[in-house]
Amino acid sequence: MGIVNKIDDIILGKSARFLNDLCDKGGIFVPELSVNVSQERLCDPALLASVSNVTGPFALSFELLESIAFDEENNRFEWMLDARKERGVGIQIDDFGSGRASISALLSITPERLKIDRHLIMPIVEKESNRQLMRGIVGIARSMKIKVTAEGIETMEHAAIARDLGCDRLQGYAFAKPLCEDDFRAYCQSSDTILTGKLA
Repeated sequence: MGIVNKIDDIILGKSARFLNDLCDKGGIFVPELSVNVSQERLCDPALLASVSNVTGPFALSFELLESIAFDEENNRFEWMLDARKERGVGIQIDDFGSGRASISALLSITPERLKIDRHLIMPIVEKESNRQLMRGIVGIARSMKIKVTAEGIETMEHAAIARDLGCDRLQGYAFAKPLCEDDFRAYCQSSDTILTGKLA
């Protein structure tokens, strides 16, 4: 229907306003706003105008699904990535390990972060092979100065292993399920929540 770009704009604007409101009225600082962006939307010049309208104390990052054919993209795609970075927008590869991003693509895109797919994370408690795979991914990322988020952390045992394997951010139901605005505000204000600048 051709309305995906409009929906993206609404989500981006609404999210930015919410984080600014949290900071201004509630004293809650969330260090990063990270939103999923499709391949089509990333190459849309109008996105630059949308980014210019997003202001706040938080960093802005775009998460690109690894299903994007990075190796097959043309110079325009790379130019648009560079234009985002020039405006201070970070680039993250989402669901890494489940799609098509090669090492050469990572060298070309130079994302700030890889988010390792939950299907690789879930078995790390029981399977040494998955832990070895995780070590390899983290090692490659570190050699390229790319940070790593482990997705799908559903137990504190998962959290401990992923941390020990070198993941600097953890994301999953062990910490919280997706929350509406009011519930997220209450979660941040609860005595059990410590905001360290590493929310994913």
